[in-house]
Amino acid sequence: MANDGLDPYIDQGGSSYSGNFTVHGGPFHQGNIINIQQTADRCLIDLRVTDPRHDKKRVQNTQGGLLADLYVWVLGNPDFRQWRDYEDQRLLCIKGDLGKGKTMLLCGIIDKLEKLPAEGRRLSYFFCQATIEHINTATAVLRGLIFMLLDQDASLVSHIKKKYDVANKGLFQGDNTWYALSEIFTNMLCDPKLHGICLVVDALDKCIGGLLQLLKLIVETSQATCAKWLVSSRNWPQIKKELSNVAHMLSLEVNAKSVAAAIDSYILHKVSQLVQRKSYRDNTTDEVRQSIEAVSQTLKRDIYGLHDRGFPIKDVPRRRPDPDPLAAIGYSCVHWVNHLIDASKAPGRDDSVQEYGTADRFLRKKGLYWIESLSLLRSMSEGMLALERLIRHLQSNVELNARSIWARGTLIGRVQNRVAEQWSACEAILEGHTSSVNSAAFLADGRRVVLASYNQTVRLWDAASGACLSSYEVGYTSTVSFDPTGTLIYTYAGDICIKESISLDINTHP
Repeated sequence: MANDGLDPYIDQGGSSYSGNFTVHGGPFHQGNIINIQQTADRCLIDLRVTDPRHDKKRVQNTQGGLLADLYVWVLGNPDFRQWRDYEDQRLLCIKGDLGKGKTMLLCGIIDKLEKLPAEGRRLSYFFCQATIEHINTATAVLRGLIFMLLDQDASLVSHIKKKYDVANKGLFQGDNTWYALSEIFTNMLCDPKLHGICLVVDALDKCIGGLLQLLKLIVETSQATCAKWLVSSRNWPQIKKELSNVAHMLSLEVNAKSVAAAIDSYILHKVSQLVQRKSYRDNTTDEVRQSIEAVSQTLKRDIYGLHDRGFPIKDVPRRRPDPDPLAAIGYSCVHWVNHLIDASKAPGRDDSVQEYGTADRFLRKKGLYWIESLSLLRSMSEGMLALERLIRHLQSNVELNARSIWARGTLIGRVQNRVAEQWSACEAILEGHTSSVNSAAFLADGRRVVLASYNQTVRLWDAASGACLSSYEVGYTSTVSFDPTGTLIYTYAGDICIKESISLDINTHP
């Protein structure tokens, strides 16, 4: 068949779909179709920095899997429904503090958008991650979004071909890459085939290179094209400032009840998995109770015979008795609370009051001796965190029978009163900053706290002991926070890489 000089990359009116690319109307050679696909294939190879579909699977797997309860609430949210259903609502920003589940929320939304029956609807997405170099820049975001679009429809290579024929893979490298890609991307979004396309970008705050450029492009294309943008970010003033004039904001803090319910559902699911994996037996609580009784029988005042109240902990090994009275009960001293709670959550248990009564008697009679043993075992932080966990556990379930309410209430009071007798409401004073503190953030497990001061320093502290772990001079910063892995501290002045990972598993006991 004659080609009649028609350019196979330019729409001549009408189109048909063949394989995974569009063949534009008009006479054509079969060879032109092959050339389109070959050009697109070469372009995909040079364009690729990651496949966002694989990133999504990795993120979901890393965070324990995607549960419908984590995101289903947002599908009925008025702000989300307006963005999804109305063409003039083209930019929605889901914002919330660290640990609110924004990434998993977007994973669930992506799954739902992929199942929408809309004819010709396209979807492209990208997951930013500050700790992975090739997916933490604005240019990487564009390359990922274009990669997915081109992989879905090879005919979109027409928007790249002219520049690509000249520069080949150099088009995607060098100082001018952003400008070339943003022009290509904008032209793609104006293509009639991409009418109604949805573009999703997770964690804008983790785009540490070219963030302002990316924000401006999102705003411009949401106004100049028919593309719909869904983005997520922490509550960063800079991001809010750039997007607020055109974006609808869906705040996870405003929807705190829905978020809390989703998190509770996730925790229950993970606890159920943990119980099944550890195969708690019916007699586990008996074993825990026996361990508590063994600890109670062994502990006594000044168990190492040190006599001096101010005896340095570093000198304890030289004065440790032989045999060591804590050797046989050391593990139980540190972990009995965690095992008691885990055993009470085992399937089929009715949270009987017996084990709580044992714990109550132990804390009443040997509570201070137990705290002393934790100090000698250098496990004071673990013990105090376990007590906090015990109090939260006892207070969490309001649907209890009368005896259980009495037993739990007694134990809660016992724990709180014994602590109150020894410490004031001020648990610790973190001394070291020479100027006022203007921002603070806790690591997800509560064991570390980072403070930013007006004297342009950031200090990392042990929350339990009050010890300063490290200090950084970063210049003025109005906010600080941890990344989810616990290896980075985010500041306006730049990200701080913590020398040794301080990310700790939520369940530190075996």
